[in-house]
Amino acid sequence: MLNLNLTDINKSDISYTITQFKDGQQTIVLPPSFNSTASFRIKSRIRNFMDLELIICATKALRYYGITDISLYVPYFLGSRSDRKFEEGGINYLKDVIAPIINLQNYTNVSVYHPHSDVLEACINNFKKVTNYSLMEFVIHDYFININHSNISDYNNVLILSPDSGALKNIYSITEHFDIPNEVKVCTKHRNIKGELSNTNVPITHTDLNKDIFIIDDICDGGRTFINIAKEIQAERNRYTYTTRYETTGKLYLIISHFIGSNGLKELSEYFDMIYCTNSYSDINSMTEYGMHNEKYLHKIKQLSII
Repeated sequence: MLNLNLTDINKSDISYTITQFKDGQQTIVLPPSFNSTASFRIKSRIRNFMDLELIICATKALRYYGITDISLYVPYFLGSRSDRKFEEGGINYLKDVIAPIINLQNYTNVSVYHPHSDVLEACINNFKKVTNYSLMEFVIHDYFININHSNISDYNNVLILSPDSGALKNIYSITEHFDIPNEVKVCTKHRNIKGELSNTNVPITHTDLNKDIFIIDDICDGGRTFINIAKEIQAERNRYTYTTRYETTGKLYLIISHFIGSNGLKELSEYFDMIYCTNSYSDINSMTEYGMHNEKYLHKIKQLSII
């Protein structure tokens, strides 16, 4: 199978040219000759309609060459959080807008990395779920080998924290796959009538404060949920230190499959010792689109390349 990588031409098995007209229209031109009997996998992100436009252009260009076996790999999938109708007069963005466009292309399969919910699988034809085990393997190796300088994965000093009940299914899958015996603790968050986060409950005890805490989830957009959790943990550590006069030693790690970072890195970097993520949404070097131009915060991110 040959890869047509729309995020990086240097990773593509065939070359291509992308042009854009002054009205914003994009198009793609493939080379005049290549193995037209091969199977192809288009690799891209779907962060906006411009990404989707290029995917459709690439698909049609391959079809013009007579290629019938075309798969799509989009680790980040636009609209995956809008998987239901939120209010009267609105729409189900995923089901009504994005999925029909993808399904019309008749892909052999559509692969998505750590999808937000099972609704995506129900909406997309020939859907293929890619687990986030590769990210966890990346984290485990870095944590034990590079940080703790140990060849043994000893989880006695690790607490796994789920930011809400929605992340539990994936976390349980991870603990089973990697044979992690630790109990998983679950946070609860409350919203006001406007839907804004108003309170977060973090169920940690004094015995947890010296442990390294892993918070695992699929998407970090602005990061407010994780910052609120980190604030509660920090407040509990401060109370413990004030009462006992002993400093806590535990560190805080955020493990996110899809890091958008729309509020930048400054506040997140104040609370987390390290943020682990993939490049499903953006590469670290291009994380300037949301004001992340201050490179002093980028050392707080370690990124696994998956596209």
